[in-house]
Amino acid sequence: MKKNTTASRSSAGNRETILAAATALFAQSGCAAVSIRDIAKASAVNIPTIYHYFGDKDGLYQECCSLIFRSANQQLRASINPGASAEENVIAFVAELYAMVSSETHLAKLFLRELADGDEAGLAKLTDESFFTAFDALDNALKQLITEQPDKMQIISIFALTFGLAQMSHMRPVLRETGEGMLDSPSLAAKFVLATMLPALTQSS
Repeated sequence: MKKNTTASRSSAGNRETILAAATALFAQSGCAAVSIRDIAKASAVNIPTIYHYFGDKDGLYQECCSLIFRSANQQLRASINPGASAEENVIAFVAELYAMVSSETHLAKLFLRELADGDEAGLAKLTDESFFTAFDALDNALKQLITEQPDKMQIISIFALTFGLAQMSHMRPVLRETGEGMLDSPSLAAKFVLATMLPALTQSS
């Protein structure tokens, strides 16, 4: 039994090591530019081990994306505090989303690569596994803040505007020279998004 437990831990460790190494490589260079050999070298395992756990490179890539996007989704939902006001929760959610996408993390890089590559299968998986639950979390938070039922396209627009500003945030050094510092602050960026979108959400209230 002890031997089996040790083998199980070793197997789990190998899998996690491969995922960590592959995620870093995919985020840095994109799926097409990374080979199984590159991943085996970075994770210090042999090539058959990677095929054993993930089937092929596409399977490994999808698993990397799923893992990191699920983690981000949990982080987004955790930004909503039952003890906070409705306004504070909505601002915190959008600020967390902005911070994630505007950062230089593996999450941000993989997300932007998925959009740029137009990977329909990957984007569908991302939408099913992460976006819908994040969407529902924001929808529920907004229901506590406004009197009318939020429209789905308007909520999607909050996400879209946040994503757009987050991508623009990579121009921060240039924008600072013009005196524009809003993009440095996730909270300020979130308040801008909501000030832009909430009037449309509350027109009939």
